[in-house]
Amino acid sequence: MKSGSKFDAWLFPLFAMTLFLATLSTAAANIFGVIFLITYVFSAYWREWRQVLSRPWFWPLMALLAINLLGMLWTEDTKRGLELLVKLKWAIYLLAGATLPWKLSHFILLVRLFLAGLAVNALLGSLQWLQLIPWRIGTHDGLQGNSDRIFLSMTLTSAMLWIA
Repeated sequence: MKSGSKFDAWLFPLFAMTLFLATLSTAAANIFGVIFLITYVFSAYWREWRQVLSRPWFWPLMALLAINLLGMLWTEDTKRGLELLVKLKWAIYLLAGATLPWKLSHFILLVRLFLAGLAVNALLGSLQWLQLIPWRIGTHDGLQGNSDRIFLSMTLTSAMLWIA
């Protein structure tokens, strides 16, 4: 599909805003992610799904998803396992983004907003550590702003996959 669709003006900022907000608030990131996916469906870029198969990270991502799904066969805590499986929705988001007609300006926007989100999160964490703003409710575990270690490592891993 050629770039220049009327949805391009919305798709890339929505994709980038989702990653910006992901470092700050999962609820806001989920809202923008759903808006992105709805816009994505109407854009018809999903018809280019075959190009995802050529990405170097596709098969490792599929293996990661398969390991998580197979892990449900052995878990004794099904409720917690299902909660973790829901978090794999980011894989759908990444696969959708892989079919978009990326330009350098789109990639620059994505990286800048992602790094800005990390910077805002680091600033919040520092202000919490200095006790200038209150800690997240129920936590006192370091300079994480409004995220936790697991989420920040997943977000950084996603960014590294996109750079690859």
